[in-house]
Amino acid sequence: MFDVRYPSREPVSPGPSMLTVLVTLGLTTYLLRLLFAMPLPPGTPPPGALSMDSLGRGEWWTVLTHIFTHEGLWHLVPNMLLLFLAGRAVERNAGPQHFVYIFLFSAWAGAALFMVLHGDQAIIGASGGVMGVIGAFIAMHPEYDLMRPFRRFVSLHLKARHLFPAMMTAFVALEFASRFVQGVTWEGFYREAHLVHAGGLLTGWLYGRRLNAGGRRHEDWSDFFPQGMRRRFRGEEPVDLPVAAGFPLQESDERSEFPSPAPSRELTDHEFLRERVDPVLEKLYATGADNLTDEEKAVLEEASRRFSRQQP
Repeated sequence: MFDVRYPSREPVSPGPSMLTVLVTLGLTTYLLRLLFAMPLPPGTPPPGALSMDSLGRGEWWTVLTHIFTHEGLWHLVPNMLLLFLAGRAVERNAGPQHFVYIFLFSAWAGAALFMVLHGDQAIIGASGGVMGVIGAFIAMHPEYDLMRPFRRFVSLHLKARHLFPAMMTAFVALEFASRFVQGVTWEGFYREAHLVHAGGLLTGWLYGRRLNAGGRRHEDWSDFFPQGMRRRFRGEEPVDLPVAAGFPLQESDERSEFPSPAPSRELTDHEFLRERVDPVLEKLYATGADNLTDEEKAVLEEASRRFSRQQP
């Protein structure tokens, strides 16, 4: 999943996968509720649901607990499955910190949008956060062919960038239809929080675009949030961030008196594979050899020459 406009992010430091943590929380919360929750009258919001009434009673924790509360398996399984499928690439490329920000901010933005227009209803489920992760994936990998895993069965192509407007249009249309169309027998048509989906998807997409703004590398991403917010609030100048060998953060300016210096040392074999070859191979795997630039082909030729010399 590689887009030529945005250089590939180096592997993040080892640590717990926040995707695994979020999926585990969702499954564990559902099992605990299934085992220990008391039966509720029909139409009663479950414990942990977010609503204007719960906030009015001072139950501030529902801002977080509603994300991990699901009504049934039909509600839980699709959310966790979509989170797993889209979340792997987002966490790998954005890092665990930004991955959690995307998930939570999208869930809260979707919930806020829904509650503004449906203040008398309660919200449960991780759909807003899941849609935010999908939106971030679309923004970070717009050229990825979503039909590639199914190429053996169908010959259709669907770029990820086409999915965002289609999903936003569908969610907004479903919201209008649920308000004005009468007589639909499917109860979920009226109970589904379409605005949560739309708000979460838009928030994640905007966050993903901000991470990739201007083709910045991941060293520059840490200046976004929260460090960048604190710096801007204090009126401080941005600090000089380290430059990965072989990848300057910005193009040299011909008018500049002091152009960006070239890398001071040659990359080791391990660094060359990680920083130069791996991104090209990811693009080759995702889009095919026809889409490689001359520079990327030169990287592969250099790798062939370098490592063929090491053969006995």
